[in-house]
Amino acid sequence: MKKNILIASNLYKPNIGGVENSLGHMAHSYAQQGHNVIIFASDISRLAQALPEVEHEGKVTIMRYKVAAFSGVRRYLMHWVNGIKLLALIQKSHTPDLVISRFHLSCLMLSLAGYKHYIYLVPGVVKFQNAFLKKKVGLSANILGYANYSLNCWLQLQAFKRCSALYVFSENMYSQVTSVASNVQPKMGITKPGVDPGRFKVSTFEQKLAGRASLGIWTEAPVFLCIGRLVKDKGFDLVIQAMAKLTDSQAKLWIVGEGAEMTQLKALVTEQSLSQQVLFVAGTDQPEAYFSVADFFVMSSRYEPLGQTVLEALASGLPVVAFKNTGDIVTATQELLGEQGALYAQSADPASLAVAMDAAVATMHTEDYTKSCEQNRLLAENKFAWQTLCDDLLVAQHHD
Repeated sequence: MKKNILIASNLYKPNIGGVENSLGHMAHSYAQQGHNVIIFASDISRLAQALPEVEHEGKVTIMRYKVAAFSGVRRYLMHWVNGIKLLALIQKSHTPDLVISRFHLSCLMLSLAGYKHYIYLVPGVVKFQNAFLKKKVGLSANILGYANYSLNCWLQLQAFKRCSALYVFSENMYSQVTSVASNVQPKMGITKPGVDPGRFKVSTFEQKLAGRASLGIWTEAPVFLCIGRLVKDKGFDLVIQAMAKLTDSQAKLWIVGEGAEMTQLKALVTEQSLSQQVLFVAGTDQPEAYFSVADFFVMSSRYEPLGQTVLEALASGLPVVAFKNTGDIVTATQELLGEQGALYAQSADPASLAVAMDAAVATMHTEDYTKSCEQNRLLAENKFAWQTLCDDLLVAQHHD
């Protein structure tokens, strides 16, 4: 039976990120099944461009509320006022049968707009996601930043309590949610995100060389790839420092993304004398172009609820180098890949990461490398599908 489906968050394209990516894939998966789908988001754009209030992306309708023209406290207030108004309008005109939120403020907007039933598909737990902010911020350093962190921890707690169903992507996330909101367990479930196997493909070494040439970054040296927002949690500083310790001094590191840590990371590259080995690439909505020509993917995050980029690396047949979970590292990589599914650094430091990266390079052009590529691709195809996630949420709404 055709349903009206609403998927809500604070940002959508042209913004780049795992959540934005998931909105599009979920929406189009539902649309392919014949459902009517609306994506609800703000008009904020990373490119500072004006975005239309209503836009059609194939069979998916995007509806945006206005906040981009405002700043400071006024922008925050307009998030609430204009977001709630638009949600109320959508409820009146479309009467959604299934409502999914991917952001805690969107959850609370839904409640205030009169929605009684909606699923919160949690992207991450603010308390842990922003733990490094909490560690480094003090009263004398950044009172406003700490206040914002505390406020969002509280707002997300309210979102956990108010949603009718709550889904996370890993046991790791499940534990984190219950540690801050233990009474929500009865309405919690675990599902898995998806990856598009048609978009991400396995390349031969010859195809990689040709692809690098077309991108203007040709090299025959081993290439490590990092993709994500340039923020402290992603651990790109650790990878840069590890590069200075590699046995193969010709190996390359490509860091694809943009964010607040760009200046610091570039300074670190200069400090480590790695300007010929480390390349920064602007954020892109076509990461497959880089996955297809790299040799290895490095999951260097200090905190990562799941890691969409890990799934994209699997679909591209890339061996993964990652940290094992420790007191300083909290990710779902081991849960996704198992103990043998990646080359793991044993501790959260550049020296240990360099050892794992050296071990990865040693497999180049060997049967072990080929086998790893094949296994990762099969894992992506067999275990991670957007349609499975969409079906799980339809079932959850039916049982609510």
